[in-house]
Amino acid sequence: MTPVALTRKPARVSGAAITRTRAALGLTVPAFAAVLGVGQSSVYRWESQRWPKFHPAVSAIVGALQGLREHQLSSIGALLNTAVSQDRYLEALAILIAVADPAAITAAARVK
Repeated sequence: MTPVALTRKPARVSGAAITRTRAALGLTVPAFAAVLGVGQSSVYRWESQRWPKFHPAVSAIVGALQGLREHQLSSIGALLNTAVSQDRYLEALAILIAVADPAAITAAARVK
């Protein structure tokens, strides 16, 4: 998988793609919203629109997740669900960022 830089303008992501990705991860709307740090109404709105507008980082994360195989999404979803069930939302977000842009995690680790 090619890393998707969160600072670049990502490709557009459809509302249907968000729904499919969230479902493949096994996340509920409230859990997905919590991981992304947005309200549930934002996720519902994104999923109901053909071409929703949202933060480029969300688009990059969903775009990167779309490039994964079902078993990969299932594994990531299991990690996310464990983190969410224990109210470890920053850990869950870090997992998503690592999937979307592994170089960002490497760079962050070098900063002290």
